[in-house]
Amino acid sequence: MLDEKKVVFLELNSSYSHSMPGYCLIRALAEREAPEWSWGHSEATAKTSLDEIVCDVEANNPDVLLATGYIFNLDLLLKVCTELKKRNKGLKIFLGGPSFLGDNEHFLRENLCISGVIRGDESSIPDLLKGNDFKQVAGLCYLNEQNCYQDNKSADYKAELDTLPSPYQHALIHRGKAFYQLETSRGCGGACTFCTSSKSKRVKYHSLPRVKKDLQSLHDLGYRDIRLIDRTFNEDSARAVSMLKFFAEDFPDMRFHLEIHPGRLRPEVLEQLAKAEKGSLHLEAGIQSFDPTVLKKIRRPASAEKTEKSLKALLALDNLELHTDLIAGLPGQTLASLLSDVNKMLELAPDEIQLENLKLLPGTELRENPPPGLEYSPEIPWQVTRTNKMSVKDLEKASLYSYILDSWYNPPGLRNVFRFSTRQSNDFFIEFCDFIEPYCDLSKGKLAMEKRFDLLEEFLEEQDEKSLELCRFAKIACGFRCDKADMQKYSKSTDETVIWSRAELDKNTAIKRCIKLDCSFNAADFWLNPKAKLHESPTSYIFKLHYGRNVANVVKRK
Repeated sequence: MLDEKKVVFLELNSSYSHSMPGYCLIRALAEREAPEWSWGHSEATAKTSLDEIVCDVEANNPDVLLATGYIFNLDLLLKVCTELKKRNKGLKIFLGGPSFLGDNEHFLRENLCISGVIRGDESSIPDLLKGNDFKQVAGLCYLNEQNCYQDNKSADYKAELDTLPSPYQHALIHRGKAFYQLETSRGCGGACTFCTSSKSKRVKYHSLPRVKKDLQSLHDLGYRDIRLIDRTFNEDSARAVSMLKFFAEDFPDMRFHLEIHPGRLRPEVLEQLAKAEKGSLHLEAGIQSFDPTVLKKIRRPASAEKTEKSLKALLALDNLELHTDLIAGLPGQTLASLLSDVNKMLELAPDEIQLENLKLLPGTELRENPPPGLEYSPEIPWQVTRTNKMSVKDLEKASLYSYILDSWYNPPGLRNVFRFSTRQSNDFFIEFCDFIEPYCDLSKGKLAMEKRFDLLEEFLEEQDEKSLELCRFAKIACGFRCDKADMQKYSKSTDETVIWSRAELDKNTAIKRCIKLDCSFNAADFWLNPKAKLHESPTSYIFKLHYGRNVANVVKRK
């Protein structure tokens, strides 16, 4: 039984720009149901030193510590909890989050500093704080006094979501973040075998009036960039249309990040998306694979053909950004089918392509019932090491594909060069992979941006001349040295046409030097717009410099 009166939530984020909405949701409910408890909050990142985190938590003088465990923070979180327990034997520590959706007995026996873990949502936290018998706390997994494992299934708030207190309207949220997350629904109607959300079986929604009020509260607190916690924004098409309308009408100065399922995109939702103000929407589309065999094996309710058609329709719009996700190592997938997925995505050319190797998360069907031949690391993040279709070497190659996409396709300065090169040669991606592999050490992270330009330029010198010219254009525009273009004194000409200017630069800035680059086609058009049409006509581009190699604007001369 718990008699303590001070509870502290420890938040270990990936960076200080991020936050955990779980803290605010838990606190809002607990303050209503167990008001006798006072609250403290300790916030750090996965890069903060162990001592600094421990000292900050201790300064809050907790009797109970709550924390959420994710793949990126669990190792550090356990070190923190171990040290805190050494210093305060009476401290009760309870963890929750997606890392604890499976069987937790082994974890609890390996980490005796943890008093228990909670599987499910925040609904059982008040019972825990009010001192209810552990057997009565839904979702709580723990070792009892006889050292026997007790598993209380899963905590699940049964009432309508609107009956939960709003942390947004009660001003319990974080301040000063670059963006904030807003929960509008819980659960997922899908049954994907790799996903923790499939355990919910159904979707529960906050009403639209509640969502509006929560958004208004976030707006009043100064937030303009909102990421919706909604597994599939277009699960309910009528609701999605209504939300898009009031986003535009009531919150025109806010930007929204939405997760969508392209395979379920209906015409009325697409029509409403097309009406959005340019730059107001950032969509994330979980594709995972275009291979029908793979989709069937993971029970993903999607038609590869319809998904591709919907992606093309979304990408035909010029008013929103589209981020797409692929997974490597799925059941039934081969290295060849993965490469086909990557090439198809490159052909479609979204704003970002994220490729991740499959991780077998606790509580997922793939973790609990893996198919024959599927093996994964027992260490966090439980990454798949081989399948019956992909060898260890194949999955290492998949990691290289991911590294290349994240290093050369996703950065805005390089993206359109990569897109153009892909259009010029169907084999560009795989040939570039073969070229770049000796230069890459995936364990050391990304190369410096200038080095990435240098390597791409070196590769293209033996490939396509137009792609090489565009690479050099982008390299200079991004402020890096190009040996094939000399810096010279700037002399104004009457036949100059400005094609790009740095928005924040004072128009009266004196230009004394420039860099001249001669191209055989309209390279600047493709740097600015990947959908440009090719015109083969010699063009001279002048990059006017305001200091160092920083480009003030670009003009062309014929």
